[in-house]
Amino acid sequence: MSTSRSAWDHARTALIVLHVIAITLMAIPNPGGVLTEKNKTSMAVHQTLEPWTKLVQKLGLARNKKDAVDWLWASGKRFNGAHAMVTFAADPYVRSTGQFQQWRMFGSSPNQGGALEIHGVTAGGEYEPLFVSGGPQWKGAVLNHHRFRKTRSKWSQRRNQRLYDQFAAWLATQDHGYPALRVRMQGMRIPSPKRLRNDGVIRTQVYWEVELKADQ
Repeated sequence: MSTSRSAWDHARTALIVLHVIAITLMAIPNPGGVLTEKNKTSMAVHQTLEPWTKLVQKLGLARNKKDAVDWLWASGKRFNGAHAMVTFAADPYVRSTGQFQQWRMFGSSPNQGGALEIHGVTAGGEYEPLFVSGGPQWKGAVLNHHRFRKTRSKWSQRRNQRLYDQFAAWLATQDHGYPALRVRMQGMRIPSPKRLRNDGVIRTQVYWEVELKADQ
């Protein structure tokens, strides 16, 4: 039996190899638009980078945390430049075949979160839950709407406090039946699996707590 291959067989093999190379190159994740000056000062970004800043300092590449962040930022931008050069040739092909994917959406999982909590303040100064995770869901149709959850997600990263304050003031004007409202964020940082196994505790921290009278 003849084992010779036709010219088409060789061409097809070459096309498959080029396809795999193109898709692999485009699948290499990159920080992309994350490396902005605004994000450089973000508390959420600093918390995410904390393990890396410690490693950079441990390796002697930076003297302190600020220098470590600067080093990571500069390295990320250099990587972005190299990534753009490498993927330049593959970009037209993957776009024309409909296989383009922004892979940076899979870059990392957040290790921090935050839950919105709303309590009614009684005349005696006691707090009664109105909107809490796993409990009463006052204004749930609004607060749990998928569009509003995006805003709550930003607040869990301690972003856009000005909008949060405006929102809290608006809540105080709604019909809730209490002399005042307490609105706050219950922040949490997800520990490493090892630490969670050892103490079984997820520590929380209250921030952006405001108490507003109903007529405000």
